[in-house]
Amino acid sequence: MSLHLPARRLLRPAGSPLLTTSFLAAPSTLPLRHSPSNHLHQPQCPQRQQHRGIKWWPSQKPSKKPTSSDPFSQMDADPALRRKAQGKSPTVSSTDVEAAQEKFQSQVTGGGIFDTEIAEADSERKRRKERGGSGVPMGASSSQAMMQQQAEGGGQSSDMGSETIDPENSKLYLDPDPRARVRWERKKVIQMVRKGGRTTREERIRISERKIMMRSPYFFTSVKKLGALTRQIAGKTVDDALVQMRFSKKKFAKHISRHLELSKNMAVAKKGMGLGKATGEAPLAKPVEIETKKKPGMSGMQPMKKKLVITDPTRIYIDEAWVNKGSYYTSRIYRHGRGMKSLWKTPSTSMTVVLKEEKTRMRQHRERQIKQIKAKPWVHLPDKPVTAQRPYYSW
Repeated sequence: MSLHLPARRLLRPAGSPLLTTSFLAAPSTLPLRHSPSNHLHQPQCPQRQQHRGIKWWPSQKPSKKPTSSDPFSQMDADPALRRKAQGKSPTVSSTDVEAAQEKFQSQVTGGGIFDTEIAEADSERKRRKERGGSGVPMGASSSQAMMQQQAEGGGQSSDMGSETIDPENSKLYLDPDPRARVRWERKKVIQMVRKGGRTTREERIRISERKIMMRSPYFFTSVKKLGALTRQIAGKTVDDALVQMRFSKKKFAKHISRHLELSKNMAVAKKGMGLGKATGEAPLAKPVEIETKKKPGMSGMQPMKKKLVITDPTRIYIDEAWVNKGSYYTSRIYRHGRGMKSLWKTPSTSMTVVLKEEKTRMRQHRERQIKQIKAKPWVHLPDKPVTAQRPYYSW
């Protein structure tokens, strides 16, 4: 005969009448993991399981790095955590204490991560000053040199005229190839000696007159459509051309207008064109009337001339305007019947303008007048003997 009791009967308190003396010693004979004393003093950790990676591909290897969620891997990596899990106090070595003290001392004193770089720059500046330099690194700009001088002088701003720049620092970008510069200067001196100080006509024109050439980005239009607009503005002043493009119905008139505005601004900023009134240049005593060069007319028409009245010789006008053909771009595929298809290609075209001042047109008009005055009269039959007379035709 055997006695079968459920587990809850074994865990009843000692005063229960159902428990006998034979069952009172049962808790002492239980396994270690069910002992109350061990439950209070020893941490319960889950059993360590073996993690294996899943090989999805033949070349992939299972991961050997411990995951952050595994408590045993964290204990293996951190000895202090392992001592804490075992109920022991973590031991700290003397080297760890010294390192922590040094770190705290550096934070208190205000040290930064760039202390070494700053110290090296200060030492380099001191060495340059001892050698007689300005203390500014080679290749630095004049603004950087001025800021350095102000910092060394206590923040006091110095006069730009009295600023001293070390020539050794500016040689790198002002004279990158000294030998080539010396050869070019020697060549120009020899040319001046040979010419005796005389200048050619092209050189005199470049000295006295200004011009600028500007090319636009490519527009998605054809040469035929853009060429009509360029012929419309060629020969007009920039202001008149902008008015024409403003009231034009063409699609790319606004693009040409933007390009003309940009070209005008660049001419003023880079070449100093159109600044006669601002710079105080001597204006004309009275308006000058000129005649433009003959332009080929339409089919069945004579070449046209145009009379202009110039009051400001520095006024900017469009001397030339032409178009440049670009490459074709494929925009989409056009489907046809019976399974046929074709590519829809979009052309690209750019525009180039040459801006000059009215001084150029005045000079050209004066040269045409002088040429017309010096021209000899046309003779129908020249006064010279007839040669090679024969009694038969020569052709």
